[in-house]
Amino acid sequence: MNETADISHLDNFLVPARELNAGETAVWRSTAYQYSKLNGAAQKEAYALALTGKLQDYMQALFIGLQDPAWARVEQVRDPRGREMAETFTAVTMNQTARIMAGLQLSASQQFNAIVTEPLPEMPTTRPGFWARVLGGAA
Repeated sequence: MNETADISHLDNFLVPARELNAGETAVWRSTAYQYSKLNGAAQKEAYALALTGKLQDYMQALFIGLQDPAWARVEQVRDPRGREMAETFTAVTMNQTARIMAGLQLSASQQFNAIVTEPLPEMPTTRPGFWARVLGGAA
């Protein structure tokens, strides 16, 4: 239904990139309708949660993708002394990388949650009448 990775649209988090079957489409339409009935604050909260989940998926995939190449380079070290140092170094740097990435994720999540607490703009409750709009005064 939606093949873009644009994070500015909530449906990109909720709808898989593959084509939906009829049952999934019905569920999605129902969910979209229910989401549209939420007030602005609830929509912002749902969006912040979706951003946090999407970021966690991305960070985990990135970290896991670092593992095989790093350990493959360690396997290339033939000298047992160098190999032991390379293993220690890789373990320590992977641990540090995990902590840094977790910190970045926490920081970003807190910023996403700050979006939720920002006040919504005040919207006018009544629309001026036709003549008020034409003449620029209050009617």
